[in-house]
Amino acid sequence: MVGKPVIRTMLVLLLITAGRASAQQTDPLSRDVIYFKNGDMLQGEIKSLLMGELTFSADEVNNDVTVKLKDIRMMRARRMIYEVEDVNSRKYYGIIDSSRFPGWVSVYREKDTVDIYLQDIDNIRVLDDDLWKRMDGSISLGFSYSRSSQVGRFNGGGDVSYNTRRWILKLNSDLMYTIDEAYKGIEKADLSLQGYYEFRRRWFSIGQVQYQRITELNVDARIQGIVGVGPTVVKTRHQDLRVASGISVQQEFGSDSTGGRESSVNTEVPLSSITIWSALVIPN
Repeated sequence: MVGKPVIRTMLVLLLITAGRASAQQTDPLSRDVIYFKNGDMLQGEIKSLLMGELTFSADEVNNDVTVKLKDIRMMRARRMIYEVEDVNSRKYYGIIDSSRFPGWVSVYREKDTVDIYLQDIDNIRVLDDDLWKRMDGSISLGFSYSRSSQVGRFNGGGDVSYNTRRWILKLNSDLMYTIDEAYKGIEKADLSLQGYYEFRRRWFSIGQVQYQRITELNVDARIQGIVGVGPTVVKTRHQDLRVASGISVQQEFGSDSTGGRESSVNTEVPLSSITIWSALVIPN
């Protein structure tokens, strides 16, 4: 016959297991919540986190707000699965909830839970199962007309980003369509697709395809392709230094002063391409 102490222990273990299982489940109808050290609270949606600053779409505010991690006491985000990366390039996938320790968060993964110091989080990305929810972007349209010169212009632009566990894809576009007596068509265009892929903890590859058209410079089309690979050299709470080397190929089509067609191809192998993000922090 099983004794009462054994039964009590089994019940406690079952409650802990049930609590962990329920905590790991997403709640699509819930709102993300951040609690500040001064006692204030905001509800809404986490948009992104980079270099110690959280971009948050608050329900009480029309525009996105930027919050410093050092001002946050606790944070909760259970709507979907998030990718949380710390300053040591370790990545955790799960929902975010409050921790037992102030200034920390718990990431509930599929099989375990990890506590992370808030100010050690380098970035947060949304990894929703829905294709459209993984996308983020904006679009702008406009029209201008000069009565004196009788020139009309349509202007448009936009950007879209898409995240997966390994890939970051970005599409940027800018277009100017001109209408006047001498010319009618696309005067300027700039379209680029960029890709970033992490294949090891501190190694990455990059790629870009870009198309440009600038009629005022007699450039009918300029097509450029770039591929590269490199390591993350320095990564701290306020600095991110990544070095990449690769190859760049560019082909340009244009017209000369006599109206003839021209074409040229350029190939470059840069020794290094360095991108630095840094933030200066002044103590209060």
